[in-house]
Amino acid sequence: MALRGAYGIDPAPVFTPLVSSGGGIAALEAGTAEVAIAFSSDPALSRPDIVTLADDRRAIGGDDRVVPVLTAKALARAGRFAADVRRRLDTAGGAITTLQLRALNQQLADGERPLSVARRFVDQNGLAQGFVKARRAAPQLVIGYQDFPENLVLARIYGETLARAGYRTKVVSVRGFRGEALKSAAGGRIGLFPDYAASLLRFLKPGASATKDVERNLAPALRARRLVALRPAPGVDTNRLVTTTAAAQAYGLAKVSDLARWWPAAPK
Repeated sequence: MALRGAYGIDPAPVFTPLVSSGGGIAALEAGTAEVAIAFSSDPALSRPDIVTLADDRRAIGGDDRVVPVLTAKALARAGRFAADVRRRLDTAGGAITTLQLRALNQQLADGERPLSVARRFVDQNGLAQGFVKARRAAPQLVIGYQDFPENLVLARIYGETLARAGYRTKVVSVRGFRGEALKSAAGGRIGLFPDYAASLLRFLKPGASATKDVERNLAPALRARRLVALRPAPGVDTNRLVTTTAAAQAYGLAKVSDLARWWPAAPK
């Protein structure tokens, strides 16, 4: 565990399992935890009463930037449109920051439909540019999404960006998560899917670092499966340690290493 290896602290004596993977903020609110794990894309992390502890040794979570993954077959089928498709997807990704991910997730939590959220994002970020009717000659690009809301809205954003330019797109569920997305890509059922760089790399190469040279190491791991990672977005969805402002002030917490004053040392 990163806390033991990088920070020399052992959270085991103070650890309480979460009811769900997104339950960290709820645990803080209920008072059952003073420090919790939360996703960096959780809208609650923008609240003034929540403090994200700085990962001062870059050991927790990873460089989990949003990254669209294309199959080599889909790029080949795009032919003379391939460079334009890549450029548009890179431009769309460039607008997806961590704060934007939180905003997108908040809109979904408020009950908005993923397609409506995606269309608004495309409009607000000027991604609907340069429609050329001739692009209808390009083959349809099927975009797969993993079965959780954030991934669906990302797939919709990439799909809507291309659709507004005149490309034919279709968004479908991979009926599962990362493993199913890779199987769907290998089987030719989808030509593109959004993923998260560090987690994808660790899935393909379990021993790989999630914090160092992720983009450089991901490329050959995907190439072996005839997949291509496009430019990662600046937005990151990874684990973060968070606390309340009250606890941060009471215990002097600003970064993860500050926890060493309160948590037991890791056994040597």
